[in-house]
Amino acid sequence: VEAGFTADLSEGVNWDNVEGWAKESWTWPDGAVHAMPLEAATLELYFNQGAFEELGIELPEDRQLTADEFMEVAQKCIDGGYNVFAGGMQWWGSGALPFWYALEHTLGIEEFAKYFNGEVPVDTPEARAALEWAYELVSMPAYGDSYATNTIAEAHQDFHTKESACMFPVGSWYTGRAFVPPEEGGQPPEFQLGCMPYPAMPDGVANDEHLWYVGGSLAAHEMSPNKEAAIDLINYAAQEKYGNLWYSKTGVQTGIKTNLETMPPTDFDWYFAEFDSCKPAAKSTPINVFSQPPEFRQTWIQVFNEGLPLGLMDVDEALEKLEAARSQ
Repeated sequence: VEAGFTADLSEGVNWDNVEGWAKESWTWPDGAVHAMPLEAATLELYFNQGAFEELGIELPEDRQLTADEFMEVAQKCIDGGYNVFAGGMQWWGSGALPFWYALEHTLGIEEFAKYFNGEVPVDTPEARAALEWAYELVSMPAYGDSYATNTIAEAHQDFHTKESACMFPVGSWYTGRAFVPPEEGGQPPEFQLGCMPYPAMPDGVANDEHLWYVGGSLAAHEMSPNKEAAIDLINYAAQEKYGNLWYSKTGVQTGIKTNLETMPPTDFDWYFAEFDSCKPAAKSTPINVFSQPPEFRQTWIQVFNEGLPLGLMDVDEALEKLEAARSQ
């Protein structure tokens, strides 16, 4: 965007067919809109129902555990021979999500967004308490030895095929990889997939909030001789029928407005029912992953996806690095 490669789509695309928050994620301060969000994902915590049953783990009706209860479940997983989480360092959210949600549930979405963008001091008592809880969790250890080298595809395999982990923190685009034939890397038909909210933090002001982010998006090249044709194609894709088709065939949310009444038949009705049941009272709130200043973003990834999950730094060092990057 900053280099001028992406064309402004504010004209030429029928934005009435796109969710407002999705358009906003690609809207720059000058009003230019640089992409049309095809994919939008919630940040989920999936779990292996079979492993939970084997270990005698029972969830409350709303499926949300307290922070202390979650620690007990994590210990049961370890004692039962499972890793707590599947994951891989090659996806920026794999090790980060337990920390993100501890912060977001503690601080609330507005304060978390400021924290995420480096707009406020990072070392506050509330933020420190949230990070220390998550650090204690991942230090159990929660991840297996393969975390440092796993690709996201290998993390999926660890979760649903090898069944070596109780839970999997990942975007809801999990379905795009998991709902293909097993011989192509998909989950076996007998695998019992469940989803649950991230734990409720002590004195958390937003324990019922759930994070979204915009993923794969369609853009036009500013310098292409076919720029106008590309914009026409993007506009053509921004229709309810194609949003419906995307959702029904992939199981992944979209920034295009959809309508369940006009959606074509899908093989994923069971998944949509499970997906809805795991956060019955949740407020879904988008977080703009493109809004972080570049220098701060690099430090954020180093801290939350590498340093803390791998035990390469503790909370004190993590906060020092984040504050230094924020203050640049």
